Amino acid sequence: CDGRKFPDVGLLRFTYSTLMFQHIPRTAAADYIKQIGEQTVSRGGLLFQTLEGTGGDFLWNEMTEDFVREACAAGDFDVVELERVKPNTADNVTVLWVTAVKR
Repeated sequence: CDGRKFPDVGLLRFTYSTLMFQHIPRTAAADYIKQIGEQTVSRGGLLFQTLEGTGGDFLWNEMTEDFVREACAAGDFDVVELERVKPNTADNVTVLWVTAVKR
């Protein structure tokens, strides 16, 4: 999987991803979430983490709450929880944990 196409693994009940979406273009991330939605059963879960903001750092592709919500909706997911975490680092990074449920 190169991050642009979710492998066809049959119907999913739960998908978990960490440290990936900020490293691929926004259009690819949105398409990836949509493809996960196509393979997820109704009421199945999606939990993922991304870095929020427009830091402009290497491989940081401007993830925002609005983008996350729009991408989830396009995948037929409802965001049920969104948590921001400030890690104990010197940079200005916000980690965004997203929990979504398939409609």
